[in-house]
Amino acid sequence: MGLDPAGGVELHALRTRPRPGGLLDQAAVQSSHQSDAGCPSVTGDTSRSPQPAELLLNDEPKMRILIAAPVRLYRDGLAETFARNGFEVCGSAATKSATLTLVRNGNFDIVLVDADLPGAGALVREIAQRPSDPKVVVLGVEEAKEEILPLVEAGITGYVTREGSIADLFTSVECAVRGESVASPHMVATLMERVASLTRERRSNHEPGILTTRERQIASLIEEGLSNRDIARRLDIELPTVKNHVHNILEKLHVHRRGEAVARLRTASAQPIRRRTG
Repeated sequence: MGLDPAGGVELHALRTRPRPGGLLDQAAVQSSHQSDAGCPSVTGDTSRSPQPAELLLNDEPKMRILIAAPVRLYRDGLAETFARNGFEVCGSAATKSATLTLVRNGNFDIVLVDADLPGAGALVREIAQRPSDPKVVVLGVEEAKEEILPLVEAGITGYVTREGSIADLFTSVECAVRGESVASPHMVATLMERVASLTRERRSNHEPGILTTRERQIASLIEEGLSNRDIARRLDIELPTVKNHVHNILEKLHVHRRGEAVARLRTASAQPIRRRTG
């Protein structure tokens, strides 16, 4: 096939099987010919009897792989490695736009994204939003929460660090196929803390506990149907003060109307508001 208009190179499908010697056996792969656009067509030496793949059974359909990396040597090396081990490498791309073009026009199970690809995070996010939702594994990341957390939030299924091996890559891909992820104990702890932090943040935005005692008191009177003027008389405070409190209540609860504030507080509390404001 020829060069992709957006700058990516789509490879011919590679259909070799694992050779004796294990998952990373280095059986010879020979180039059969060059296409008109210069894209290599690569076929494997199938003279030996195929062995069961470590990741896929012989009678199962091959996983369809797309590789996104800016360096062609890197893309070609990964393509050959995966092809030798029972996967179907259906394409590769050198840019974000070329990768998205292939994702839109193809049907992939796994997309491997080099962390050094410009716009890698945005690419992961756009792929994750697609209905087909292929699993995304990012390669060459630092084992640091500042780098991995944004990718997790963008939608990756797995990652391989800069110090990861080919075996680590295959493990991550195998888990991604099953909808699972591999992470270090340190990163698991970081992700758990992130989930806890988001939960605390969500609760602070929706629970009535964020209101002051006076704001709770005024919210209870709003529930009774009192106007701002009536509340001012009941509490013996100035009308502008009541209006300021009501404004703060609406802002803290992220609503625009008094009725919405009462409904939000009722939902967040198992008891009526008036019982919580003695």
